[in-house]
Amino acid sequence: MEFKFDWERAALLELTQEYARICRERKVSLRPASIQLFDSQSLWGQFNPLTRSISISRKLIENQSWQNVLGVFRHEMAHQHVFEKDPAEYNQKPHGEIFQNACSVLGVPFQFTKAKIGFQDSSLDWKDEAEDTSDHKMLDKVKKLLSLAQSANIHESGLAMQKVQELYAQYNINKFAIPGLDRSQYVHLIIAEGKKRKNTWEQRIISLLLESFFVEIIILQQYNPQTAEKNQAFEIIGTRENVLMAEYVYYFLLNQVEVLLKQSNAKSRNEKASFRLGIIEGFAAKLRCPETVILNQKEISTVQKALILFKSNSSLEKYLKDIYPRLSFKKSSSRVIDTRSFYAGQKEGQKLVLNKPLENSKKSGLFIS
Repeated sequence: MEFKFDWERAALLELTQEYARICRERKVSLRPASIQLFDSQSLWGQFNPLTRSISISRKLIENQSWQNVLGVFRHEMAHQHVFEKDPAEYNQKPHGEIFQNACSVLGVPFQFTKAKIGFQDSSLDWKDEAEDTSDHKMLDKVKKLLSLAQSANIHESGLAMQKVQELYAQYNINKFAIPGLDRSQYVHLIIAEGKKRKNTWEQRIISLLLESFFVEIIILQQYNPQTAEKNQAFEIIGTRENVLMAEYVYYFLLNQVEVLLKQSNAKSRNEKASFRLGIIEGFAAKLRCPETVILNQKEISTVQKALILFKSNSSLEKYLKDIYPRLSFKKSSSRVIDTRSFYAGQKEGQKLVLNKPLENSKKSGLFIS
């Protein structure tokens, strides 16, 4: 990564502002700490109680996402919190129960609460961690079904996609039948594409993920240390399998929208935007589907049952409030739709079938074998 400006000063300013924001939002009184960068071959970050300073590795900022930088930074703030509350506990059990409580107070995502997170020999990416055996088997079945969905036979590919939905829904029925999931079940994934704002059709894909894929999504401003600018990004939060599926669907739809647009007759900017929106709406309608079950004497789909259980399970909502105590929501701006292009896109979207991505795809994520 090559920086062409005083990136260190900009990064330190951003971290200083983040420190103040966390203390303000979490209503935590920490003694002001100096924040600095350091060159270390073993540590990502360090809190020094003697100098009351938090050091962040230059290598971390240069080679990792800003999400990971903030995760390590909050981890070190939690160490400061423990030291100021109980110096003896800090020295005897640096990652004990009091530290975990400090992480909760400061809203540290679970993946950054672990003891080795500050060391460079530990991965900061939760995708590198071992998967639960039962969940791994479920994902293997999904991979196989997505391979079948590539069939040229429309009936066979459609049936494979339906089976994917049913399998995925049943997984979530089993998962969210548990009244309260532990916060360790949840992971965070930020998708940042260097844009100042999302297009209308990209926003619609995000809302589709919220509607049908058992995750919560936060729209945020992501700092870019390469440019010292902030761009719009979104954070997907949920169980490991649901976050991976949502990521896959997002990139799948982005790709398919552009492929189908090239084959369309849409010419003007408005026609193209309307066609894209139509594709996504058509695909969304296709997801509202299939197999039915009886719940409270009413016939509903397995997918609907799973979504009902997901929304009634308060554990993810509680986790979100813990991490983001002051969420704010903005209504998206309205847009004039070209009706003919929209319906043309909708017709194409209803034909879309989720399938396995190309092996050399840079953003194919989970589903590469």
